[in-house]
Parts: sequence; structure tokens; C-alpha cells
Amino acid sequence: HFVSHSYHAIPAMIKLRRGKVPTVLSQAVMPALPSTPLRRFLYLAAWRTQFALLDCVIANSAATAAELRSLGCRTRIEVISNGVDLDTYRPASPSERQEIRKRLGLAADRRSVLFVGTIVKRKGLDLLITAFSLLASRFSDLDLLVVGPRPEDIRSFSPDREYAEQIERQVSAGRLEGRVRFVGEVDDAADYYKASDVFVLPSVREGMPNVLLEAFASGLASVVTPFQGLDSQFGTAGKQYLIADRDPEALADCLAILLLDPIRARELGATARRWAEANFSMEDTIRRYAGIYRDLTLPSRGRPARHEVRRESE
Repeated sequence: HFVSHSYHAIPAMIKLRRGKVPTVLSQAVMPALPSTPLRRFLYLAAWRTQFALLDCVIANSAATAAELRSLGCRTRIEVISNGVDLDTYRPASPSERQEIRKRLGLAADRRSVLFVGTIVKRKGLDLLITAFSLLASRFSDLDLLVVGPRPEDIRSFSPDREYAEQIERQVSAGRLEGRVRFVGEVDDAADYYKASDVFVLPSVREGMPNVLLEAFASGLASVVTPFQGLDSQFGTAGKQYLIADRDPEALADCLAILLLDPIRARELGATARRWAEANFSMEDTIRRYAGIYRDLTLPSRGRPARHEVRRESE
């Protein structure tokens, strides 16, 4: 079972195919095609070579499955959403939240906007920091928590080094030191969801982002930008989450709606929690993966045609 596309895996896939070992690829993020014609040609050739060596591709959203079809995948595709641990990621009671904030070093009289993810351009942290700078003077009790690698942790990774440096310059230019808190990588972000007031996903491109599922399960009101890969699996804008244009002013205004109306924020979070309970059970995700493994390793069950796409509801 390969968990991401890579042309480096093709020799191993050829060996597995020769040994008649069933092979599966999980595609978690919407593919991004190179801009130059030659690189695009080589990229597509590598994808199609890999597809031909697979018995099944697992896409975590219908949008990702459609994109794989457009890239030339004729192999069997199963759409299985990511699951979330609904016991770990859950709403906190007021007293529990207060204790968590104290443990995390968050002042009781301040509020927090939460971003969880790495510092790469497609995640849109630069957009969020610009939007936060517009909110900072309007909400003097507001901080931005960035959970994930700090900019200094990214500097050694090319090509993301320059983007990390850009983020640092933004914080400095906006005089946001102390208001933008780079938490660093954590083993478990569950407490940060419980401790925060609003979650933001400003991404450009995703598959099925676990961070959004975790925010939903935690009952945390969420704001997203219209990323490539956003579809009905996440519910409906205005019910399970709010959506803002990819514009700093629009994102700031959307966040302000929830910050000014805590009752609406709580209702949005509660609706999102119910959606997570109904659609993102970890047990169901594991059961469906196990079903595919059984299907591929028991020939007597019969395999679907290589071009068949199955949806989660089937």
C-alpha cells in the first residue's frame, strides 16, 4: 500500500506486479500539474505508468477521484473519506476549556484564531496573517495560533525556505510579534482545537484535510477559503462552516462575524460536530479499507473492472 504518488516507486511497483502482489495507492491531496509543457508531459507519463501498475487507487474525496480520472487513471478507484477520532477530538466543557488554556499558556481574557498545518504556499498562511493584521487593531484581545513547524524549522527545506522567510517578514512588518504565536509541532493538536475560538483553513488546494475534520469533531467554528477539492463531503457553507473569498478583507470580515457573535459560532461548531459524527467515523474508514484489502487478496470474490469508480454510499 503506497500512501503517495512518486515516480521513485515505479520500480517497486513493477516488482510487485511481477510477483502478483495486489498494490494500492492512497491519493490524499489534489495533484498539481507543472506549468511548463515538458515537465507536464513527463509528470503525466509518470502518473499513467503508475496507474497501470496498480490494482486500486483510494481517493479521499470525490473531487480528487475526478481529478485522477482527468489525469488518465483507468484503474479502479474507491472514494473513502478520512476518518477522525471522535473521542479525542470533541468539544470541551467550559471548565475543561479554561484548564486547557491555562496549561497551554493562553491567557483567560484573550481569544484565539487557530491555524494547523505546515508552512507551505498552498496552505495560505500568508493570506491569513494579512487578514489577521486587519483584525488585530479591531480585536485587541485576539491572537493567532499557528500549530505546526515554525518558520525557522522550514528554512532548511527548499523550496519552502523563501516562503517561511516571507511569513516572518509579514509578522515583523505588521508588528504582530506576540500576537502571532508559532507553537511548533505537537504530538496531538486536540487541546488547541478545544482552546481556540475559531479555526481557519485558508488553503488553495487540498484533498480531504484532516485539520478541518478535527475542527468539526471538536465543535470549533470553522472558516475556509474555496480550495481546490472542496465539495459536498464537508457539508454546506453557512451550516457546517463559513466560506470567505481568497482576499484578506473578505477573510477578516468572515472571521469578525464569528468573533462578534459567539452564539452563532457555537451553533456552527455544534452543527459541524454532528456532521463529523455522521460522516467521518474512524471506525467506518478502517472498515472500508479492510474491505478493499480483503477484496484484493481473495480472488474468489471477484474484482471490479479496472475502470470502475465506487462512491462511499455504495
